[in-house]
Amino acid sequence: MIKYKQVERGYEKEEGLVMKENRIKACMIGESIFRVGDYTSLAQGWGIYKGVISLEECVNFKIKDMYFEEFEDGQLPRFIAVVETNKNKTVNVNIEDLKDIRCNVENRKELEKIGYDFQKGAIYCKGYEDLNGQWKFFNIGLQGLEKTLCMA
Repeated sequence: MIKYKQVERGYEKEEGLVMKENRIKACMIGESIFRVGDYTSLAQGWGIYKGVISLEECVNFKIKDMYFEEFEDGQLPRFIAVVETNKNKTVNVNIEDLKDIRCNVENRKELEKIGYDFQKGAIYCKGYEDLNGQWKFFNIGLQGLEKTLCMA
């Protein structure tokens, strides 16, 4: 298990602190898939992380670990990647801020392979693969989106 300490907007590895729960092997946001071991870069939000990492460090991350935070009020979970920079610094980054390294065709094939139902889901969907290899999806879907829009 990896341990972290919070620093400004991210986390750094440190021994003896509380371990993160809800570890996962992969996650999907919309039609993008991110996996532990992927290399990626920061796609947006450098201003959020500039106190923790340099601009040079933002262009080459390796995802070392992932976890999610659930919210009790029905919001979709937030996925966090523990990344290692090209200067061996470990930082937590919101996965929404990372660049998808796969093309849409690759992502779609992977989602079809794991059994994702594109008829139920929508672009606002999220999901994750737990450490046992089981996928769980949080589908808002078109019906859920329809209900949300009608309530507004």
